[in-house]
Amino acid sequence: YSFARLRALRVEVDVRLATGEISIEEAAALLRERVPMDEGTARDEAAFTQGDPAGIGPEILLRSVAARTAAGMATAATAATSEVPTHSTLLIAERAALEAVAALVPEFPWDRLVEGQSPDRATLARLAGQIALLDPVGSRRRIELGRSRAADAHGAMAALDAAITLARAGIVDAIVTA
Repeated sequence: YSFARLRALRVEVDVRLATGEISIEEAAALLRERVPMDEGTARDEAAFTQGDPAGIGPEILLRSVAARTAAGMATAATAATSEVPTHSTLLIAERAALEAVAALVPEFPWDRLVEGQSPDRATLARLAGQIALLDPVGSRRRIELGRSRAADAHGAMAALDAAITLARAGIVDAIVTA
């Protein structure tokens, strides 16, 4: 497939995924048809990272993942193939940031959140249908919404650094930051 076409289309696909406009299945279909590429490559993993935990970001991240997850489950059920998705979603964010905005995003499927350490592709495949959480900071702290602090910047950078490390290792293929 054409690498230039892939790079151009990847920008559109990543933005539409981040905003919840399309599901992973729809993104994969776009990549398969327009690049073109095989199914496995088209469905490769994307990592979603937090922005400023005290600012706008974590709630957008949770809404986006909730919308993607709901759309993916609906697509699987509608297609009558299986009610279990064949992929997982990877969040790279401080658990403290997600908990700080939990009340703002009641639709987020907290029961499907699985916390873990540095995942590999096999781990993500085993978590199909789940939402994997990698907390790059790992410390519980109080986040005051609307009041950014140095620790918040550290959390955002730690999330990006973890995502970049996973992308360089070939574990994720795209990074979406909210």
